[in-house]
Amino acid sequence: MQPTTRRLEPGEILFLAGMGGEEAYLVRRGAIAIYVTREGQDVELGRAGPGKIVGEMALLDGRPRSAAARAISSTEVMVLPRRLVERELAHTPPIIRSMIEGYLHTIRQNNRNPNR
Repeated sequence: MQPTTRRLEPGEILFLAGMGGEEAYLVRRGAIAIYVTREGQDVELGRAGPGKIVGEMALLDGRPRSAAARAISSTEVMVLPRRLVERELAHTPPIIRSMIEGYLHTIRQNNRNPNR
């Protein structure tokens, strides 16, 4: 399984909160905004530019996406399918996988309360 490329126009949605996560995305050029919607308002949690990966949490822990992502500018991402990521993670020591799970839990908790 090889990664593919996806191009997005400014404002185009990459994924929405609540969706399943069968893919993660490596930003190759452009930028992605990560946000949640609270009381009808979008609250930006962060931005990802070239070299950053988005959408990895749902892919790694199998839970629905906790935030949405949209292109800020003309953007190109490399699509990383679950099977590809799982194949790479199979070579990761158990202690590192445990650390990743802990980080995912903390991030999901923080996403529930972005303005603490």
